[in-house]
Amino acid sequence: MIKELPQTLLGVLVIRITKARMLKTVKDREVWQHERNLNAVSLGKKIIVSKNHNDRVISHEYGHCLQSVKYGWAYLIIVGLPSVMRNIWDTVAHKKWSREQRSAWYYGAWPEKQADELGGVIRKIDGAKK
Repeated sequence: MIKELPQTLLGVLVIRITKARMLKTVKDREVWQHERNLNAVSLGKKIIVSKNHNDRVISHEYGHCLQSVKYGWAYLIIVGLPSVMRNIWDTVAHKKWSREQRSAWYYGAWPEKQADELGGVIRKIDGAKK
C-alpha cells in the first residue's frame, strides 16, 4: 500500500540490519523475529519482534499497524516519534521504577494506549507514577 511506503521500507531495512527471520503472517502483516534484545516495532507491513515476544506483543504491534494505515506517511512522525521518545525517556528516567509502574506509564498514554485498543490488548494499568 502506497500510503505505508516509508514505514514499510524502513521495516525492510530494520529486518536486514537485525537479520530477522520470517515467523508468521498475522492478517495482512508479516511478523519477523530477530535475535537481538530490542523492543518490538511496527513499520508498515512489517512487525518485528524479539525472540522473547508473546502474543500480546504482536497484538499491540498490530494495533500500531492499524495506526499506520490511518495516518499514512505521517505515521513515523505522529506515532513512531512519540513512541520512540517515550521509550527512551522511560529507559533513562524510570530506572528505579518497578516493571509494573513503567508499564503503566508507557502503555497508559497515547500512542501506546490506542495501539492496545486497536490490537485488542487488555492491559491492567495502575501504579503509574506521575
